[in-house]
Parts: sequence; C-alpha cells; structure tokens
Amino acid sequence: MHNNIQALNLNGYIYPNKLNLKKNNYLAMLFAFVLNLVLFLLFLSINLFGQTSGGGYSESYLLRDVGARALAMAGAYTATANDPSAIFYNPAGIASLSNVPTANISVSSLGYNRSYSNLAWAQSINENFGIGIGINGMTNGSFVGRNNKGQEIGNYNDLQYTMGVTAAYKKESVSIGITAKYLKHNLQNSGLYADGAAIDIGTKFNVMNAFSFGLAVQNIGGTMAWNTRKYNNDPIPFTVRSGIAMEFGFNDEFYKTRSSASGDMEENYVPATKYLLVGIDAVMTQHEKSPNFVLGFEAIVHEAIGFRGGITLYGEDKGVTKILPMTKWGGGVTIRPDIKSIPFKTHIDYTVFSEPLIDSQIGHNITFYIEF
Repeated sequence: MHNNIQALNLNGYIYPNKLNLKKNNYLAMLFAFVLNLVLFLLFLSINLFGQTSGGGYSESYLLRDVGARALAMAGAYTATANDPSAIFYNPAGIASLSNVPTANISVSSLGYNRSYSNLAWAQSINENFGIGIGINGMTNGSFVGRNNKGQEIGNYNDLQYTMGVTAAYKKESVSIGITAKYLKHNLQNSGLYADGAAIDIGTKFNVMNAFSFGLAVQNIGGTMAWNTRKYNNDPIPFTVRSGIAMEFGFNDEFYKTRSSASGDMEENYVPATKYLLVGIDAVMTQHEKSPNFVLGFEAIVHEAIGFRGGITLYGEDKGVTKILPMTKWGGGVTIRPDIKSIPFKTHIDYTVFSEPLIDSQIGHNITFYIEF
C-alpha cells in the first residue's frame, strides 16, 4: 500500500499524485487546445461584446495590468493568480495561498508625471478559505487648469483609486472568489469628485492534475456618481477574462521512505523550484470589437532568479483586429535572494511593458513581495 504525501505546486493547487500529471499530459494539452478554440469561437459569436465604443471609458485605469509579474506576462495571469495581486485579476486565487501573510507593493512609471501604484495583502485562514485587501491608484500629476477664455484658474491633480476586499473559498480542485470594490475619482482643488462601486467574481480549476483554468468577470455593476449639479452617473465597462496555465518542472523529484507507523513504503513528491510556466488568456472588455488573446511565460532557471515575457497574439489595434498587433507586450526579471538575516522572505521583480501614450512606448514597473 502506497501513501502519497500531498504537495503544493507553484500554481497553487494540491497535487495528490504527481504521476497522474505525467500520465495525462498529452490528454491535458489536447484539452487545453480544444478549450481555447471553443473560447475563441464563443467570444467572436457574442453580439453583446461587438458594440462599437463611443469613446473613452470611465475609470479606464482599471483596464491596466497590475504588478510586475502579470505585466511581464502581458496579462496572461487569470489561471496563474497565486499571489496577493490575484485580487486584481482572479479573486479565486486567494484561496490557494498559504496561511503566512504575504504582501506586495508595486509602482509603475508611465511618463508625463503619471504613476500607477498598488498594494495588496492576502493569506488563507484555513485550508479552504482565504482573504485579502487591495488598493490601487492612478495619479496624473499636476497640471494647469484654464477657463473657456484660456485664462489660468489654478493647478489641479487628477487622482483615482480603488479599495477592494476579497474572500475566496476552495474545495478540492475548485475555488471561487469575490472582491467588493469602492472607487474614488477626485479632481483635486476643483471641488469635483465621484464615488463608485463594483464587484469582481472569479473561479479557478485544477484540471486533471495537469493545468489550471481560470475565469473571472471584473467590474460587474460598476458605476461612478459625480457630485455635479445633475449628479451624472458614468458606467464602468465590465471585463471577462479566461485562461489556462501549465507548469513544467525542471527539478521535481520522487523518493520513497518507509512509514515508521505502518512499515509500508511511502512515495513522496518534492515540487520543483525550477520550472517553466506558460499561460494563455482571452480578455474581452465591454464595447470592444474583439477579444485579446495573450501569451505569457515565466521561467525560473535558478532558485534566485527567473525571467518572464508576454505578447498579444490576436486583438484589436486602432479599431482593426489583427494577428500580433503588438498592443501589449512585456518582459521582466525576478530576483529572489535568500537573506537569512531578515525575519521574512522577499523578492523583487522588475518589468518593462508597452505604454503607447509616451514617445518611447515603454513603461517601467518594480514590485516588492514580502512573505512574513
């Protein structure tokens, strides 16, 4: 009789027997291909999503990717989502975190005095339930305001931020999560501001112990209410994200020991510390003409360093859908030092990514992760 010790893989799921992964690998890859084909046809056939946009979106900063890891993978993160930034992508991922509090701090430099910052904390509180808190904010720096005659009337700063509270539940290979969000938009020094709310819901599945599948809907029911004389309400477009992620371990291993209690041989599995993670996401925002399909990878080549990259495979570019539109790309590095003199684990991620609003078209992000 063989007992298999359970191990947490890097996608955040418990694999009771890693042998099943290898036996079902080809079947899993076929399933993944068919699943993406179905999603592709589904997205193209939904008339609701085919509406033409009439202009800019309210609180469009919410459409930006969050954190160095997801930015480097071009946003292919829905099925991976296994750190506190899952709050901003797929809240179901929070259920698979450890019971050790983990936080990340992220800052993106976007040019023209613009910055996008995020802070998230999350942990599981038992084997089935996880919680998290996230804050992200966009600031456009100071600018001069003028009246309709061109006269200066003051200096202003446009500040937008979101506060979210997440709860997630996991049962065996399935998890579900929800994030309730409060939104604020403040044109400082003008007296104008807006308050809003929205909900994110996500699910995550471990499919045949071979790969993970994620599905999330963001900004459900989102709206912003302005304090103007007419109390204008601006709807926030919702986004549907789906994706798969598969991990290939480089140094995972099995070994056998004899149980001191029963005397039977036990087969133990040690998860890989070096691996290749590949993810594909289909992302569709309300009013856009077509979904965006993005491909991302993460290669941890050593316990102390890894590399990431991502690109849009198919999507809309200035109203035209095309293959490899280059509207979204990213690349980055993760540094994971083993510093025994500090009472917590940490690693630092750096990413460059596409930022079309500046001349260089390159944005920069740095993210710090802390595991207490």
